[in-house]
Order: sequence, then structure tokens, then C-alpha cells
Amino acid sequence: MRKALSHLYGLAVGARGFLYDTGIFAAHRTGIPVVSIGNIEAGGTGKTPMTIALARELAARGLKPAIVTRGYRGRLRGPIRVRAGHRPEDVGDEALLMARISGTDVIKSPDRVRGALFARSELGADLVLLDDGFQHRRIHRDLDIVLVSGDVRT
Repeated sequence: MRKALSHLYGLAVGARGFLYDTGIFAAHRTGIPVVSIGNIEAGGTGKTPMTIALARELAARGLKPAIVTRGYRGRLRGPIRVRAGHRPEDVGDEALLMARISGTDVIKSPDRVRGALFARSELGADLVLLDDGFQHRRIHRDLDIVLVSGDVRT
């Protein structure tokens, strides 16, 4: 049963990708550059630390980046600007971590397009970093940074 469901899911993801690739589904543009930081395997490849480091570096170079994250396990809907005083159960632990140490605006929004537009219009961001955004096709991405694990498996 699990194998059949996995196959069905793979077909659905492939069909959706085809619809984006052929232009039947269009990726939304935000009016500012969007950079996704993601991976092609499950688990910890360092997406969040890379996103934080990149946000810090861009800010040090005079840009105003904003991090847009889904905010897994956070009960509040978005888009919402994550503040250091939020609770993990409200915005998610990774979103809260990024808000506390990145030195830049962090937006929790399950709808990444709305989150990016909020960052631009309400917070004055001139660039959006999508945390865990590589598979997210609904928003136009100007650059994908794809991380892979350094583990060598034999």
C-alpha cells in the first residue's frame, strides 16, 4: 500500500512540475529578487544556518533582505513578522531562531508569495530569501541555492 501511495504521489508531483515547466501554471513574481535555499534530500543539510549566514552577509553589504519561511508547527497564520518575543508554538521554532539571530526581518507565511509581497510592501525588503524553498514552484525564484549532505555512504 505504501509503495502504491508513494508512486501516486510521485506522479502528482511530476504532473505539477510539468504544468509549471510548460507555462500552464505560472510562478508569481514579487517585484524583488527571490533566492531559495533548499535541498534535494530529506533532513539536515544546513538550510537554516545557510539562510541566516546569507541574510547577515547581504545586510552587511547594504541590502535589506527578508527571510520568508513556512513556519512549520506554528499555529499563527501569516504573513506575520516574527519577533524575538514570539513563542515557538505560535510561529515555529526555526522561524523564531532565525528572527532572534539573523539580524533581519523574518516572515512566517505558509503562502510564500503572500509572505514575499508582505516583506516588500510592508517591511521594505529589497530581496527575499526563501528558507527551504527549492521545491516551491508557485513563486518565481531568481536563484536557487541547493545544499547537499557531505555524508559519503558506501
